[in-house]
Amino acid sequence: MKPIWGVDINSTIVHHTTDTILHNSKVDVEGWAWSHGGVAKLKISFTGGDTWYGTELNLRVDFRWQKFTLQLALESCEHMLVALATSIGSKSQALG
Repeated sequence: MKPIWGVDINSTIVHHTTDTILHNSKVDVEGWAWSHGGVAKLKISFTGGDTWYGTELNLRVDFRWQKFTLQLALESCEHMLVALATSIGSKSQALG
């Protein structure tokens, strides 16, 4: 067991999921992020981390996960979405 303040910052994309085939260039991305001290910002990349886009991040309530959303306009090809959360204390989520 680990105390809650020892749990690393984390995020997950819940919409759209792996292997989703889209038929529209506008993509609504949704997910959740968490950090013991709160999440300050959440960015999304669909270029392997070369370019990042800021999301709309809900304010923290108690110790709940914070919801994030972003609408992207993507070209017709294969993309891999990656989320990167940064805590209020400036700690970034590990990628990979």
